[in-house]
Amino acid sequence: MVKVDHKLKNSSWVCQSQTVCKEQLSRLSSLNLSPNENSECEGFLWKEGKITHTWKKRWFLLKGSTLTYFTDEKKTVLCGSRTIIGVALWAGKVNGLQIRNGGNKEKDSLFHVHAENAKQQQRWFRALTAACTENLQRQHFGKSPKNTRGSGVMMNDFEIIKGIGKGGFGKVFLVTKKTGPDTKKLLAMKILSKELVKRTKQVQSTIAERQILLDISHPFVVNLRYSFQNSHKLYMVMDYFSGGSMYFHLCNERYFEPSQVKFFATELVLALGHLHKNRIVYRDLKLENILMDEHGHIAITDFGLAKLGIGWKDTTDTYCGTPVYMSPEILLNKKYGHGVDWWACGTVLYEVSVGRAPFQDRVRDKMFRNIVYAKIRYPSKLDPPFCALLDGLLTKDPARRLGSGRSGLANVQSANYFSSVDWEMALNKGIPPPFKPKSARAGENIEKKAVGMVARDTTCLTYENSEFEGFTFAGESQSEPRMPLITMDPDDRTTPPTASPMSRLEKRNSSDFVTSRLAKKKSRELAVKAKLNKQGSGLRATFTKQGSSLRAQLEKNGSGELPGSVHTKRVVRV
Repeated sequence: MVKVDHKLKNSSWVCQSQTVCKEQLSRLSSLNLSPNENSECEGFLWKEGKITHTWKKRWFLLKGSTLTYFTDEKKTVLCGSRTIIGVALWAGKVNGLQIRNGGNKEKDSLFHVHAENAKQQQRWFRALTAACTENLQRQHFGKSPKNTRGSGVMMNDFEIIKGIGKGGFGKVFLVTKKTGPDTKKLLAMKILSKELVKRTKQVQSTIAERQILLDISHPFVVNLRYSFQNSHKLYMVMDYFSGGSMYFHLCNERYFEPSQVKFFATELVLALGHLHKNRIVYRDLKLENILMDEHGHIAITDFGLAKLGIGWKDTTDTYCGTPVYMSPEILLNKKYGHGVDWWACGTVLYEVSVGRAPFQDRVRDKMFRNIVYAKIRYPSKLDPPFCALLDGLLTKDPARRLGSGRSGLANVQSANYFSSVDWEMALNKGIPPPFKPKSARAGENIEKKAVGMVARDTTCLTYENSEFEGFTFAGESQSEPRMPLITMDPDDRTTPPTASPMSRLEKRNSSDFVTSRLAKKKSRELAVKAKLNKQGSGLRATFTKQGSSLRAQLEKNGSGELPGSVHTKRVVRV
Protein backbone atom coordinates (compact mmCIF):
# COMPACT_ATOMS: atom_id res chain seq x y z
CA MET A 1 0.00 0.00 0.00
CA VAL A 2 1.23 3.47 -0.87
CA LYS A 3 2.10 5.68 2.09
CA VAL A 4 0.67 9.18 2.15
CA ASP A 5 2.00 12.08 4.17
CA HIS A 6 -0.34 12.34 7.18
CA LYS A 7 0.29 16.08 7.28
CA LEU A 8 -2.14 16.32 4.37
CA LYS A 9 -5.06 14.88 6.34
CA ASN A 10 -7.96 16.89 7.72
CA SER A 11 -8.42 19.01 4.57
CA SER A 12 -4.75 19.95 4.19
CA TRP A 13 -4.67 20.82 0.50
CA VAL A 14 -2.12 19.52 -1.98
CA CYS A 15 -3.04 22.43 -4.25
CA GLN A 16 -5.73 24.95 -3.46
CA SER A 17 -5.49 27.63 -6.14
CA GLN A 18 -4.23 28.20 -9.62
CA THR A 19 -1.66 30.73 -8.44
CA VAL A 20 1.70 29.03 -8.79
CA CYS A 21 4.27 29.51 -6.05
CA LYS A 22 7.46 27.75 -5.02
CA GLU A 23 5.88 26.57 -1.75
CA GLN A 24 3.19 24.64 -3.65
CA LEU A 25 5.70 22.98 -5.97
CA SER A 26 7.97 22.03 -3.07
CA ARG A 27 4.96 20.68 -1.16
CA LEU A 28 4.00 18.50 -4.09
CA SER A 29 7.55 17.27 -4.51
CA SER A 30 7.48 16.13 -0.86
CA LEU A 31 4.96 13.45 -1.85
CA ASN A 32 7.73 11.68 -3.82
CA LEU A 33 5.62 11.44 -6.98
CA SER A 34 7.60 10.26 -9.96
CA PRO A 35 7.70 12.52 -13.02
CA ASN A 36 5.78 9.92 -14.99
CA GLU A 37 3.11 9.45 -12.34
CA ASN A 38 -0.09 8.48 -14.14
CA SER A 39 -2.79 11.14 -13.86
CA GLU A 40 -5.39 8.92 -15.54
CA CYS A 41 -7.73 6.85 -13.41
CA GLU A 42 -11.27 5.50 -13.55
CA GLY A 43 -13.62 3.60 -11.30
CA PHE A 44 -16.58 3.88 -8.94
CA LEU A 45 -16.67 6.48 -6.17
CA TRP A 46 -19.47 7.64 -3.91
CA LYS A 47 -20.28 11.34 -4.41
CA GLU A 48 -22.03 13.60 -1.93
CA GLY A 49 -24.94 15.69 -3.22
CA LYS A 50 -24.51 19.43 -2.94
CA ILE A 51 -28.02 20.21 -1.63
CA THR A 52 -29.48 17.02 -0.17
CA HIS A 53 -26.08 15.67 0.98
CA THR A 54 -27.07 12.15 -0.04
CA TRP A 55 -24.39 9.80 -1.37
CA LYS A 56 -24.73 8.31 -4.84
CA LYS A 57 -22.47 5.89 -6.66
CA ARG A 58 -20.90 7.37 -9.80
CA TRP A 59 -18.35 6.15 -12.34
CA PHE A 60 -15.46 8.65 -12.34
CA LEU A 61 -12.93 9.17 -15.13
CA LEU A 62 -9.80 11.31 -14.69
CA LYS A 63 -7.87 12.43 -17.78
CA GLY A 64 -5.28 15.13 -17.31
CA SER A 65 -6.80 17.71 -14.98
CA THR A 66 -10.38 16.97 -16.07
CA LEU A 67 -12.53 14.76 -13.82
CA THR A 68 -15.81 13.57 -15.32
CA TYR A 69 -18.40 11.31 -13.74
CA PHE A 70 -21.15 9.14 -15.22
CA THR A 71 -24.18 7.31 -13.89
CA ASP A 72 -22.66 3.90 -14.66
CA GLU A 73 -19.58 2.21 -16.07
CA LYS A 74 -21.09 2.14 -19.58
CA LYS A 75 -20.75 5.95 -19.68
CA THR A 76 -24.17 6.41 -21.24
CA VAL A 77 -24.94 9.68 -19.43
CA LEU A 78 -22.28 12.14 -18.35
CA CYS A 79 -23.44 13.84 -15.15
CA GLY A 80 -20.68 16.42 -14.83
CA SER A 81 -17.17 17.52 -15.72
CA ARG A 82 -14.75 19.33 -13.38
CA THR A 83 -11.31 20.89 -13.74
CA ILE A 84 -9.34 19.73 -10.69
CA ILE A 85 -7.11 22.31 -8.98
CA GLY A 86 -6.83 20.77 -5.51
CA VAL A 87 -7.24 17.53 -3.53
CA ALA A 88 -7.01 16.55 0.13
CA LEU A 89 -7.74 13.54 2.32
CA TRP A 90 -11.02 14.16 4.14
CA ALA A 91 -11.73 12.98 7.69
CA GLY A 92 -15.48 13.54 7.43
CA LYS A 93 -16.02 10.11 5.84
CA VAL A 94 -14.13 6.84 5.91
CA ASN A 95 -11.83 6.70 2.85
CA GLY A 96 -12.97 10.22 1.98
CA LEU A 97 -11.46 12.78 -0.39
CA GLN A 98 -12.13 16.51 -0.65
CA ILE A 99 -11.71 17.89 -4.19
CA ARG A 100 -11.54 21.51 -5.26
CA ASN A 101 -12.61 22.26 -8.82
CA GLY A 102 -12.31 25.46 -10.82
CA GLY A 103 -10.51 27.02 -13.73
CA ASN A 104 -10.03 30.21 -15.67
CA LYS A 105 -13.75 30.45 -16.40
CA GLU A 106 -15.09 28.53 -13.41
CA LYS A 107 -15.85 29.56 -9.86
CA ASP A 108 -13.89 27.52 -7.32
CA SER A 109 -16.02 25.06 -5.36
CA LEU A 110 -15.65 21.92 -3.24
CA PHE A 111 -17.21 18.48 -3.39
CA HIS A 112 -16.67 15.27 -1.44
CA VAL A 113 -16.25 11.67 -2.53
CA HIS A 114 -15.29 8.45 -0.77
CA ALA A 115 -13.88 5.16 -2.01
CA GLU A 116 -14.88 1.60 -1.17
CA ASN A 117 -11.63 0.90 0.66
CA ALA A 118 -8.32 2.49 1.67
CA LYS A 119 -6.47 1.11 -1.35
CA GLN A 120 -8.89 2.78 -3.75
CA GLN A 121 -8.63 6.00 -1.76
CA GLN A 122 -4.84 6.04 -2.08
CA ARG A 123 -4.99 5.22 -5.78
CA TRP A 124 -7.36 8.12 -6.48
CA PHE A 125 -5.42 10.47 -4.21
CA ARG A 126 -2.16 9.84 -6.06
CA ALA A 127 -3.83 10.19 -9.50
CA LEU A 128 -5.52 13.46 -8.52
CA THR A 129 -2.30 14.76 -6.99
CA ALA A 130 -0.40 13.93 -10.18
CA ALA A 131 -3.03 15.84 -12.17
CA CYS A 132 -2.60 18.89 -9.92
CA THR A 133 1.19 18.62 -10.19
CA GLU A 134 1.05 18.51 -13.97
CA ASN A 135 -1.31 21.48 -14.03
CA LEU A 136 0.92 23.58 -11.78
CA GLN A 137 4.08 22.71 -13.69
CA ARG A 138 2.45 23.79 -16.94
CA GLN A 139 1.59 27.15 -15.41
CA HIS A 140 4.99 27.62 -13.75
CA PHE A 141 7.30 26.43 -16.53
CA GLY A 142 5.13 27.40 -19.50
CA LYS A 143 4.58 23.87 -20.80
CA SER A 144 1.62 23.34 -23.11
CA PRO A 145 -1.13 21.08 -21.86
CA LYS A 146 -1.76 17.71 -23.44
CA ASN A 147 -5.49 18.32 -23.95
CA THR A 148 -6.78 21.71 -25.08
CA ARG A 149 -10.16 23.12 -25.98
CA GLY A 150 -9.01 23.51 -29.58
CA SER A 151 -6.10 24.39 -31.79
CA GLY A 152 -6.84 28.10 -31.85
CA VAL A 153 -9.23 28.02 -34.83
CA MET A 154 -11.36 31.16 -34.86
CA MET A 155 -13.48 33.17 -37.24
CA ASN A 156 -10.42 34.96 -38.65
CA ASP A 157 -9.24 31.64 -40.11
CA PHE A 158 -12.21 31.54 -42.49
CA GLU A 159 -13.37 33.70 -45.37
CA ILE A 160 -17.13 34.16 -45.82
CA ILE A 161 -18.30 33.85 -49.42
CA LYS A 162 -22.09 34.20 -49.15
CA GLY A 163 -25.10 33.38 -47.00
CA ILE A 164 -26.85 30.10 -47.82
CA GLY A 165 -29.33 29.62 -44.94
CA LYS A 166 -31.28 31.49 -42.33
CA GLY A 167 -33.30 30.31 -39.34
CA GLY A 168 -34.73 31.42 -36.03
CA PHE A 169 -31.51 30.73 -34.11
CA GLY A 170 -28.80 31.81 -36.53
CA LYS A 171 -27.43 31.81 -40.03
CA VAL A 172 -25.47 29.50 -42.31
CA PHE A 173 -22.66 30.82 -44.52
CA LEU A 174 -20.58 29.34 -47.30
CA VAL A 175 -16.93 29.75 -46.24
CA THR A 176 -13.42 28.67 -47.15
CA LYS A 177 -10.55 28.06 -44.75
CA LYS A 178 -7.54 30.32 -45.26
CA THR A 179 -4.87 28.03 -43.78
CA GLY A 180 -4.42 24.45 -42.61
CA PRO A 181 -5.41 21.07 -44.04
CA ASP A 182 -8.74 22.32 -45.46
CA THR A 183 -7.31 25.36 -47.24
CA LYS A 184 -9.61 26.70 -49.99
CA LYS A 185 -12.12 23.91 -49.38
CA LEU A 186 -15.79 24.94 -49.41
CA LEU A 187 -17.44 24.46 -46.02
CA ALA A 188 -20.74 25.42 -44.39
CA MET A 189 -20.53 27.50 -41.22
CA LYS A 190 -23.49 27.63 -38.83
CA ILE A 191 -23.43 30.66 -36.51
CA LEU A 192 -25.63 30.80 -33.40
CA SER A 193 -26.15 33.66 -30.98
CA LYS A 194 -25.29 32.68 -27.39
CA GLU A 195 -27.74 35.21 -26.00
CA LEU A 196 -30.60 33.79 -28.07
CA VAL A 197 -29.66 30.19 -27.27
CA LYS A 198 -29.62 30.90 -23.53
CA ARG A 199 -32.79 33.02 -23.61
CA THR A 200 -34.72 30.24 -25.33
CA LYS A 201 -33.20 27.58 -23.02
CA GLN A 202 -31.54 25.69 -25.85
CA VAL A 203 -28.06 25.35 -24.30
CA GLN A 204 -28.26 21.58 -23.79
CA SER A 205 -29.87 21.06 -27.21
CA THR A 206 -27.06 23.00 -28.89
CA ILE A 207 -24.35 21.05 -27.04
CA ALA A 208 -26.16 17.81 -27.93
CA GLU A 209 -26.24 18.79 -31.61
CA ARG A 210 -22.51 19.46 -31.59
CA GLN A 211 -21.82 16.20 -29.76
CA ILE A 212 -23.89 14.08 -32.15
CA LEU A 213 -22.24 15.62 -35.21
CA LEU A 214 -18.85 14.98 -33.62
CA ASP A 215 -19.51 11.37 -32.59
CA ILE A 216 -21.45 10.12 -35.61
CA SER A 217 -19.45 9.11 -38.66
CA HIS A 218 -21.65 7.95 -41.51
CA PRO A 219 -21.72 8.64 -45.27
CA PHE A 220 -25.30 9.91 -45.07
CA VAL A 221 -24.91 12.15 -42.01
CA VAL A 222 -23.30 15.59 -42.19
CA ASN A 223 -19.75 15.62 -40.79
CA LEU A 224 -18.55 18.26 -38.32
CA ARG A 225 -15.13 19.72 -39.18
CA TYR A 226 -14.66 22.44 -36.56
CA SER A 227 -16.55 24.06 -33.71
CA PHE A 228 -15.43 27.12 -31.79
CA GLN A 229 -16.85 30.09 -29.93
CA ASN A 230 -16.29 33.58 -28.68
CA SER A 231 -18.04 35.59 -26.00
CA HIS A 232 -21.12 36.20 -28.15
CA LYS A 233 -21.49 33.39 -30.71
CA LEU A 234 -21.13 29.67 -31.38
CA TYR A 235 -19.67 28.40 -34.64
CA MET A 236 -20.03 24.96 -36.22
CA VAL A 237 -18.21 24.27 -39.49
CA MET A 238 -19.49 21.30 -41.47
CA ASP A 239 -19.16 19.75 -44.91
CA TYR A 240 -20.84 21.79 -47.62
CA PHE A 241 -23.44 20.08 -49.82
CA SER A 242 -23.72 22.09 -53.01
CA GLY A 243 -26.82 20.25 -54.24
CA GLY A 244 -29.10 22.05 -51.77
CA SER A 245 -31.95 20.64 -49.71
CA MET A 246 -34.54 18.11 -50.78
CA TYR A 247 -37.24 20.73 -50.21
CA PHE A 248 -35.56 23.07 -52.70
CA HIS A 249 -35.59 20.39 -55.41
CA LEU A 250 -39.13 19.23 -54.67
CA CYS A 251 -40.37 22.80 -55.16
CA ASN A 252 -38.75 22.76 -58.62
CA GLU A 253 -39.63 19.19 -59.64
CA ARG A 254 -43.10 18.98 -57.97
CA TYR A 255 -42.47 15.24 -57.38
CA PHE A 256 -39.75 12.63 -58.00
CA GLU A 257 -39.81 9.52 -60.16
CA PRO A 258 -40.19 6.08 -58.47
CA SER A 259 -36.56 5.11 -59.14
CA GLN A 260 -35.37 8.35 -57.59
CA VAL A 261 -37.62 7.86 -54.55
CA LYS A 262 -36.26 4.34 -53.98
CA PHE A 263 -32.68 5.65 -54.08
CA PHE A 264 -33.49 8.38 -51.55
CA ALA A 265 -35.35 5.89 -49.34
CA THR A 266 -32.39 3.49 -49.32
CA GLU A 267 -29.89 6.09 -48.11
CA LEU A 268 -32.39 7.61 -45.67
CA VAL A 269 -33.10 4.22 -44.04
CA LEU A 270 -29.37 3.59 -43.60
CA ALA A 271 -28.88 6.99 -41.94
CA LEU A 272 -31.78 6.54 -39.50
CA GLY A 273 -30.73 2.99 -38.69
CA HIS A 274 -27.23 4.19 -37.81
CA LEU A 275 -28.59 6.89 -35.49
CA HIS A 276 -30.86 4.41 -33.72
CA LYS A 277 -27.98 1.96 -33.37
CA ASN A 278 -26.09 4.70 -31.52
CA ARG A 279 -29.07 5.34 -29.19
CA ILE A 280 -30.14 8.61 -30.85
CA VAL A 281 -33.70 9.57 -31.74
CA TYR A 282 -33.67 12.27 -34.45
CA ARG A 283 -37.18 13.80 -34.09
CA ASP A 284 -36.82 16.39 -36.86
CA LEU A 285 -36.70 14.49 -40.14
CA LYS A 286 -38.09 16.70 -42.92
CA LEU A 287 -37.24 17.75 -46.46
CA GLU A 288 -35.40 20.88 -45.31
CA ASN A 289 -32.99 18.76 -43.24
CA ILE A 290 -32.08 16.37 -46.08
CA LEU A 291 -29.17 17.78 -48.08
CA MET A 292 -27.84 16.65 -51.44
CA ASP A 293 -24.30 16.73 -52.78
CA GLU A 294 -23.28 17.52 -56.36
CA HIS A 295 -23.63 13.85 -57.36
CA GLY A 296 -27.11 13.28 -55.89
CA HIS A 297 -26.29 11.46 -52.63
CA ILE A 298 -28.14 12.69 -49.54
CA ALA A 299 -27.17 13.46 -45.93
CA ILE A 300 -29.27 14.52 -42.95
CA THR A 301 -28.38 17.56 -40.87
CA ASP A 302 -29.65 19.79 -38.03
CA PHE A 303 -29.67 17.73 -34.82
CA GLY A 304 -31.11 20.47 -32.62
CA LEU A 305 -34.07 18.29 -31.60
CA ALA A 306 -32.18 14.99 -31.38
CA LYS A 307 -31.99 13.20 -28.03
CA LEU A 308 -29.14 11.00 -26.82
CA GLY A 309 -29.41 7.81 -24.79
CA ILE A 310 -32.64 6.47 -26.36
CA GLY A 311 -32.32 2.77 -27.16
CA TRP A 312 -34.95 0.56 -28.75
CA LYS A 313 -36.68 0.02 -25.39
CA ASP A 314 -36.23 3.58 -24.05
CA THR A 315 -38.84 6.31 -24.39
CA THR A 316 -39.19 10.06 -23.93
CA ASP A 317 -42.20 12.39 -23.88
CA THR A 318 -41.09 15.86 -25.03
CA TYR A 319 -43.69 17.50 -27.28
CA CYS A 320 -41.55 18.60 -30.23
CA GLY A 321 -41.09 18.27 -33.97
CA THR A 322 -42.20 19.92 -37.18
CA PRO A 323 -46.04 19.79 -37.24
CA VAL A 324 -46.62 18.08 -40.60
CA TYR A 325 -44.13 15.29 -39.73
CA MET A 326 -45.18 14.68 -36.12
CA SER A 327 -46.43 11.20 -35.22
CA PRO A 328 -49.75 10.43 -33.47
CA GLU A 329 -48.09 9.49 -30.17
CA ILE A 330 -46.38 12.89 -29.96
CA LEU A 331 -49.64 14.74 -30.66
CA LEU A 332 -51.41 12.67 -28.00
CA ASN A 333 -48.66 13.51 -25.46
CA LYS A 334 -47.70 9.84 -25.04
CA LYS A 335 -44.25 8.37 -24.53
CA TYR A 336 -42.40 7.52 -27.73
CA GLY A 337 -39.14 6.10 -29.06
CA HIS A 338 -37.51 5.36 -32.41
CA GLY A 339 -40.92 4.91 -34.04
CA VAL A 340 -41.36 8.69 -34.48
CA ASP A 341 -38.42 8.75 -36.91
CA TRP A 342 -39.90 5.96 -39.02
CA TRP A 343 -43.24 7.79 -39.11
CA ALA A 344 -41.44 10.92 -40.36
CA CYS A 345 -39.57 8.76 -42.89
CA GLY A 346 -42.89 7.50 -44.29
CA THR A 347 -44.20 11.06 -44.46
CA VAL A 348 -41.11 12.23 -46.37
CA LEU A 349 -41.29 9.35 -48.85
CA TYR A 350 -44.99 10.01 -49.51
CA GLU A 351 -44.27 13.72 -49.95
CA VAL A 352 -41.47 13.29 -52.50
CA SER A 353 -43.61 10.80 -54.46
CA VAL A 354 -46.88 12.76 -54.52
CA GLY A 355 -45.76 16.35 -53.99
CA ARG A 356 -47.55 16.92 -50.69
CA ALA A 357 -47.60 15.39 -47.22
CA PRO A 358 -50.20 12.62 -46.61
CA PHE A 359 -52.17 14.50 -43.92
CA GLN A 360 -51.33 18.09 -44.83
CA ASP A 361 -53.99 20.76 -44.25
CA ARG A 362 -53.90 24.55 -43.98
CA VAL A 363 -55.76 24.38 -40.66
CA ARG A 364 -53.31 22.97 -38.15
CA ASP A 365 -55.89 21.45 -35.78
CA LYS A 366 -57.54 19.65 -38.69
CA MET A 367 -54.14 18.38 -39.85
CA PHE A 368 -53.45 17.04 -36.35
CA ARG A 369 -56.81 15.23 -36.33
CA ASN A 370 -55.99 13.71 -39.71
CA ILE A 371 -52.61 12.47 -38.44
CA VAL A 372 -54.21 10.81 -35.42
CA TYR A 373 -57.42 9.43 -36.93
CA ALA A 374 -57.58 9.69 -40.76
CA LYS A 375 -56.69 6.91 -43.15
CA ILE A 376 -54.00 7.50 -45.73
CA ARG A 377 -55.05 7.75 -49.38
CA TYR A 378 -52.74 6.73 -52.20
CA PRO A 379 -52.79 8.02 -55.80
CA SER A 380 -53.21 5.30 -58.39
CA LYS A 381 -49.74 5.95 -59.83
CA LEU A 382 -47.97 4.54 -56.74
CA ASP A 383 -46.75 0.92 -56.90
CA PRO A 384 -48.30 -1.62 -54.47
CA PRO A 385 -44.94 -2.52 -52.81
CA PHE A 386 -44.31 1.16 -52.13
CA CYS A 387 -47.83 1.57 -50.69
CA ALA A 388 -47.23 -1.47 -48.47
CA LEU A 389 -44.01 0.11 -47.17
CA LEU A 390 -45.83 3.37 -46.40
CA ASP A 391 -48.63 1.44 -44.66
CA GLY A 392 -46.02 -0.07 -42.35
CA LEU A 393 -44.18 3.19 -41.68
CA LEU A 394 -47.40 5.21 -41.19
CA THR A 395 -49.10 2.79 -38.80
CA LYS A 396 -50.89 4.73 -36.05
CA ASP A 397 -49.90 2.29 -33.31
CA PRO A 398 -46.16 2.73 -32.62
CA ALA A 399 -45.87 -0.82 -31.25
CA ARG A 400 -46.97 -2.27 -34.62
CA ARG A 401 -45.21 0.32 -36.78
CA LEU A 402 -42.55 -0.92 -39.19
CA GLY A 403 -39.13 -0.10 -37.73
CA SER A 404 -40.10 -0.38 -34.07
CA GLY A 405 -38.56 -2.98 -31.79
CA ARG A 406 -35.14 -4.55 -31.39
CA SER A 407 -34.76 -5.43 -35.10
CA GLY A 408 -36.23 -2.18 -36.41
CA LEU A 409 -33.71 -1.50 -39.18
CA ALA A 410 -33.63 -5.13 -40.32
CA ASN A 411 -37.43 -5.21 -40.56
CA VAL A 412 -37.48 -2.11 -42.76
CA GLN A 413 -34.70 -3.45 -44.99
CA SER A 414 -36.53 -6.75 -45.44
CA ALA A 415 -39.64 -5.05 -46.85
CA ASN A 416 -40.65 -6.22 -50.33
CA TYR A 417 -40.05 -2.70 -51.67
CA PHE A 418 -36.31 -3.03 -50.96
CA SER A 419 -35.93 -6.61 -52.26
CA SER A 420 -33.66 -5.52 -55.14
CA VAL A 421 -31.43 -3.22 -53.04
CA ASP A 422 -27.79 -4.14 -52.35
CA TRP A 423 -27.41 -2.52 -48.93
CA GLU A 424 -23.63 -2.90 -48.72
CA MET A 425 -23.18 -1.25 -52.10
CA ALA A 426 -25.58 1.52 -51.09
CA LEU A 427 -23.62 2.14 -47.88
CA ASN A 428 -20.41 2.53 -49.89
CA LYS A 429 -22.14 4.91 -52.33
CA GLY A 430 -21.72 2.34 -55.10
CA ILE A 431 -25.21 2.84 -56.57
CA PRO A 432 -25.28 5.64 -59.19
CA PRO A 433 -27.77 8.37 -58.15
CA PRO A 434 -30.71 8.55 -60.59
CA PHE A 435 -31.21 12.25 -59.82
CA LYS A 436 -28.45 14.81 -60.12
CA PRO A 437 -28.89 18.50 -59.24
CA LYS A 438 -29.11 20.62 -62.38
CA SER A 439 -26.57 23.07 -61.05
CA ALA A 440 -24.16 22.18 -58.29
CA ARG A 441 -22.15 25.40 -58.36
CA ALA A 442 -21.32 26.83 -54.96
CA GLY A 443 -24.12 28.80 -53.35
CA GLU A 444 -26.74 28.38 -56.11
CA ASN A 445 -29.18 25.82 -54.69
CA ILE A 446 -30.41 27.87 -51.75
CA GLU A 447 -33.87 28.78 -50.49
CA LYS A 448 -35.44 32.17 -51.19
CA LYS A 449 -35.15 33.39 -47.59
CA ALA A 450 -31.35 33.09 -47.84
CA VAL A 451 -31.10 35.21 -50.99
CA GLY A 452 -29.54 38.60 -50.32
CA MET A 453 -27.97 37.70 -46.96
CA VAL A 454 -25.05 39.94 -46.07
CA ALA A 455 -21.83 37.90 -46.09
CA ARG A 456 -20.45 39.36 -42.87
CA ASP A 457 -19.97 38.33 -39.26
CA THR A 458 -18.91 40.52 -36.36
CA THR A 459 -15.96 38.82 -34.67
CA CYS A 460 -15.08 38.97 -30.98
CA LEU A 461 -11.89 37.20 -29.96
CA THR A 462 -12.59 36.86 -26.23
CA TYR A 463 -14.00 33.68 -24.68
CA GLU A 464 -16.62 33.64 -21.94
CA ASN A 465 -19.68 31.70 -20.70
CA SER A 466 -19.03 28.40 -18.95
CA GLU A 467 -22.40 27.05 -20.17
CA PHE A 468 -20.64 26.10 -23.44
CA GLU A 469 -17.44 24.70 -21.88
CA GLY A 470 -15.91 22.04 -24.13
CA PHE A 471 -17.78 23.23 -27.24
CA THR A 472 -14.57 23.90 -29.21
CA PHE A 473 -13.37 21.18 -31.58
CA ALA A 474 -10.64 21.60 -34.20
CA GLY A 475 -10.77 18.72 -36.63
CA GLU A 476 -9.54 15.14 -36.31
CA SER A 477 -6.04 16.26 -35.33
CA GLN A 478 -7.19 17.55 -31.95
CA SER A 479 -6.06 15.43 -29.03
CA GLU A 480 -9.12 16.13 -26.88
CA PRO A 481 -11.26 12.97 -26.50
CA ARG A 482 -14.82 12.99 -27.67
CA MET A 483 -17.09 13.09 -24.64
CA PRO A 484 -20.83 12.43 -24.32
CA LEU A 485 -23.32 15.21 -23.72
CA ILE A 486 -22.86 16.84 -20.31
CA THR A 487 -26.04 16.91 -18.28
CA MET A 488 -26.55 18.28 -14.81
CA ASP A 489 -26.36 15.77 -12.01
CA PRO A 490 -29.42 16.03 -9.73
CA ASP A 491 -27.02 16.17 -6.75
CA ASP A 492 -25.33 19.35 -8.01
CA ARG A 493 -28.33 21.55 -8.76
CA THR A 494 -28.18 24.90 -7.06
CA THR A 495 -31.81 25.62 -7.94
CA PRO A 496 -34.93 23.44 -7.68
CA PRO A 497 -35.25 21.03 -10.63
CA THR A 498 -37.39 22.28 -13.47
CA ALA A 499 -39.03 20.58 -16.41
CA SER A 500 -36.89 20.03 -19.50
CA PRO A 501 -37.00 23.06 -21.81
CA MET A 502 -39.13 23.05 -24.93
CA SER A 503 -37.11 22.11 -27.97
CA ARG A 504 -36.74 24.14 -31.14
CA LEU A 505 -39.22 23.57 -33.98
CA GLU A 506 -39.44 24.77 -37.54
CA LYS A 507 -42.49 25.38 -39.69
CA ARG A 508 -42.54 24.84 -43.42
CA ASN A 509 -41.01 28.22 -44.33
CA SER A 510 -40.17 29.84 -40.99
CA SER A 511 -38.89 28.84 -37.57
CA ASP A 512 -41.32 28.86 -34.68
CA PHE A 513 -41.95 27.42 -31.26
CA VAL A 514 -44.78 24.94 -31.14
CA THR A 515 -46.32 24.55 -27.71
CA SER A 516 -48.94 22.01 -26.76
CA ARG A 517 -52.39 22.33 -28.26
CA LEU A 518 -54.02 22.92 -24.89
CA ALA A 519 -51.63 25.74 -24.08
CA LYS A 520 -52.23 27.37 -27.47
CA LYS A 521 -56.00 27.00 -27.08
CA LYS A 522 -55.90 28.57 -23.64
CA SER A 523 -53.77 31.47 -24.89
CA ARG A 524 -56.23 32.09 -27.74
CA GLU A 525 -59.17 32.07 -25.32
CA LEU A 526 -57.44 34.57 -23.08
CA ALA A 527 -56.69 36.82 -26.05
CA VAL A 528 -60.33 36.71 -27.25
CA LYS A 529 -61.58 37.38 -23.73
CA ALA A 530 -59.27 40.38 -23.36
CA LYS A 531 -60.41 41.71 -26.74
CA LEU A 532 -64.10 41.36 -25.82
CA ASN A 533 -63.51 43.07 -22.48
CA LYS A 534 -61.79 45.92 -24.26
CA GLN A 535 -64.65 46.25 -26.76
CA GLY A 536 -67.23 46.07 -23.97
CA SER A 537 -65.50 48.83 -22.04
CA GLY A 538 -65.56 51.01 -25.16
CA LEU A 539 -69.26 50.37 -25.74
CA ARG A 540 -70.12 51.13 -22.13
CA ALA A 541 -68.23 54.40 -22.32
CA THR A 542 -70.00 55.34 -25.58
CA PHE A 543 -73.51 54.67 -24.27
CA THR A 544 -72.78 56.40 -21.00
CA LYS A 545 -71.77 59.49 -22.96
CA GLN A 546 -74.90 59.26 -25.19
CA GLY A 547 -77.16 58.82 -22.15
CA SER A 548 -75.70 61.91 -20.52
CA SER A 549 -76.33 64.00 -23.65
CA LEU A 550 -79.92 62.70 -23.91
CA ARG A 551 -80.66 63.58 -20.31
CA ALA A 552 -79.25 67.04 -20.91
CA GLN A 553 -81.57 67.55 -23.94
CA LEU A 554 -84.64 66.32 -22.04
CA GLU A 555 -83.96 68.69 -19.19
CA LYS A 556 -83.50 71.51 -21.70
CA ASN A 557 -86.75 70.73 -23.57
CA GLY A 558 -88.66 70.25 -20.35
CA SER A 559 -90.72 67.36 -21.77
CA GLY A 560 -90.63 63.59 -21.73
CA GLU A 561 -90.32 63.29 -25.50
CA LEU A 562 -87.01 62.64 -27.13
CA PRO A 563 -85.85 64.60 -30.20
CA GLY A 564 -87.02 63.03 -33.46
CA SER A 565 -83.54 62.16 -34.57
CA VAL A 566 -83.12 59.87 -31.54
CA HIS A 567 -86.32 57.80 -31.95
CA THR A 568 -84.88 55.89 -34.88
CA LYS A 569 -81.80 54.65 -32.97
CA ARG A 570 -81.77 51.16 -31.47
CA VAL A 571 -81.07 50.97 -27.77
CA VAL A 572 -78.50 48.38 -26.90
CA ARG A 573 -78.18 47.11 -23.35
CA VAL A 574 -74.72 46.14 -22.19
